[in-house]
Amino acid sequence: MDQAVSSLDVQERRIVEDAEALTRQVQKATEALLKRAGDEARQTIVEADISAYDALFSLPCRDLRPRIVAAFPGEIVASQGQPVMTLRGNYLTQGSTLTASVDGKAARIVERLDHSIKVELPDTIASPTLNRVRAASVQVAGLAALDRTLWFGLVCREKSVSQAPVAAAITIRPQIKWSVSGKIRSTHLIESSRAEPVRKFSRTGNDHCDDTFDVTTSYCAADENAVRTTGTLSITSANCGSSAGAPQPSGPRCVSVPGHVQGCGADRGPFHTWLGCKGRGWLNYDLTLMVTTKSRVEAGSANIEVAPSVTDRSWSFSFPPAGDQAQYEYEATIQKTQGDEVLNRWTVSGANPNAGPVKSRVADGALAVELEE
Repeated sequence: MDQAVSSLDVQERRIVEDAEALTRQVQKATEALLKRAGDEARQTIVEADISAYDALFSLPCRDLRPRIVAAFPGEIVASQGQPVMTLRGNYLTQGSTLTASVDGKAARIVERLDHSIKVELPDTIASPTLNRVRAASVQVAGLAALDRTLWFGLVCREKSVSQAPVAAAITIRPQIKWSVSGKIRSTHLIESSRAEPVRKFSRTGNDHCDDTFDVTTSYCAADENAVRTTGTLSITSANCGSSAGAPQPSGPRCVSVPGHVQGCGADRGPFHTWLGCKGRGWLNYDLTLMVTTKSRVEAGSANIEVAPSVTDRSWSFSFPPAGDQAQYEYEATIQKTQGDEVLNRWTVSGANPNAGPVKSRVADGALAVELEE
């Protein structure tokens, strides 16, 4: 018996080495839990578990039973290529006829090592139309355990025994997509003209009938927003040399009507003595002001709608054509979805062109929206 025990020195040294490796792995896993999260920490912990299992079953004449601890990556996104899953575990080279399947569909084994099996997932396992997160089972069949028996405390005999299929779960998530919806609107200035009430003018000369004087008059529109004012003159009555000329623009709101009143003269005797009136001068006319203003009106509007897309990260939308002093208004909502789940949404507008990772701007009559994520 002493001789049998002494023959285990090599195995004992391996146990010590495995124990040291286990200590390092456990320490690393603890650090990962404190400082990291997600797959990296998960992988560190799995590696520690595998090392511990190796250490435990490397004791003399222990049964060697294959197992799968976890699959990497633990999550995949639907239809992003044909992913290869790595199954991590122990004693995975035991067994000669190995097969793999995912949810019952055959999968190709691309690599097989003692601690890992790489499996290529079927291209139909994650449909691009997937709307909800779901779990899938990766199953491996054909592994074999080594059953060991110590005879008479000296000889370790072993035999290969078929093992039930082993499996690991993975999570399949729908694709992340972005969509755009909203409204764009163009406005511009248009001119409109209207006539103001008729203005009446009436002036008469003096009784001596030999006077002449200027009656040029300015008229201004009541609307302070006038951009142009013209006048239409109708002389209703004028005597002797009295007259009025065409209205002349005087700024955007006013016109000036030149005119003068002139009598027909007087009969005079010696020493310029007034003897009588030949005719008194007068001028009567009607003036109609035509006032032109500009007002901002809608030139056109349109709804924008972009269906969810995996690849698009920028969009451009042309505003409806507009004329004088065009201005553009918009509001657009960019939505990030994963299947039926709305992960986030951002709204941009002329008043708020940037929101989260979304930037927008207007240039050359078009709206540009970009996603910086």
